[in-house]
Amino acid sequence: MRLRHTATLAAALLAALYGAAAAAADAPAAPAGADAATAGQMEMGTDIVPVSNNIDMLMVHGENIAVQYGPDGVVAVDSGAPGDSAAVLAAIRRISPLPIRFVIDTSGSADRVGNNAQLSLAGTGLVPTENGFGGNRFQQNDPAPIIAQLNVLTAMSSAAGAGYSSDAMPTITYTAAATGQRDMTLNGDSIEVVPVPPAHSDGDSMVIFRRADVIVSGDIVDMQHFPVIDVSHGGSIDGEIAALNRLVDIVVPGLPLYWHGGGTLLIPARGRLAQSLEVVQYRDMVTMVRDRIKALVDAHRSLAQVRASDPTQGFDSRYGSESGPWSTDQFVTSVYESLTGSRARRRGQ
Repeated sequence: MRLRHTATLAAALLAALYGAAAAAADAPAAPAGADAATAGQMEMGTDIVPVSNNIDMLMVHGENIAVQYGPDGVVAVDSGAPGDSAAVLAAIRRISPLPIRFVIDTSGSADRVGNNAQLSLAGTGLVPTENGFGGNRFQQNDPAPIIAQLNVLTAMSSAAGAGYSSDAMPTITYTAAATGQRDMTLNGDSIEVVPVPPAHSDGDSMVIFRRADVIVSGDIVDMQHFPVIDVSHGGSIDGEIAALNRLVDIVVPGLPLYWHGGGTLLIPARGRLAQSLEVVQYRDMVTMVRDRIKALVDAHRSLAQVRASDPTQGFDSRYGSESGPWSTDQFVTSVYESLTGSRARRRGQ
């Protein structure tokens, strides 16, 4: 609740002082929020966008990957879509020559885990010897461990995910009920791998770099599209909103001295970096669309009638698409199915 009021105050102050256009221009992290073509280094279809002193965002053919680096090695959050391993590994090597120590999956979607095997095998895991972890006292012949929620491993090893090799599977798993979250400290930062309610899928995690004040949201936030709700893999529109509400409570605005920079930066699944107010706006957008569709569902409207009502009106120009891998119609259908269970499928719509 605190951040909701703070974000509203921030918007009001910026608009009053400089107007809406100036508020956008004076956002504290202008280089990070700029288009990748100007902020990054283009090579092999990959942009490297600096986020903080030791975190970069790779934009690989439209998919975002977070890379933390330092004297302890590299941590990669997500591995990108299948077929992009050469570009991803080349970009990571430009960032740091040190080994990949961990790969963290924010979900089991193909565009999050598509290059797990290649990144893991290219890395060196921190496996302790009898002398512990310090200095160079670890074995050098193990691949980098892959961390994810247990449901990610379940989905990848099922019949539907039979195309994945054993090297691509998560090797360190956790569940919200059993362990709560996975924590570690590397490169001078505390890293939290935090489960969220079934949102995009039933295996979602967000990754928090506490010292850097950077959060990786995975598919919970997509700055280019409406969120992907994968109902077939346990995704839920209500879980999506719950996950966004949690993000809203965590992200911190760069106030009161916004012109000095600062505040939490969020690396979404796709698109540019986001700041606290943009996370609030994204949450509000998703909530409004859900409420519009829910009202129609409660009135016993069919999926065809819901589509005809244009429940995403007002947001299509920013997040909508008539074609591509995730269209507006697919989003509306997923929200409807999430709210009604299998009703739409039973009716053949």
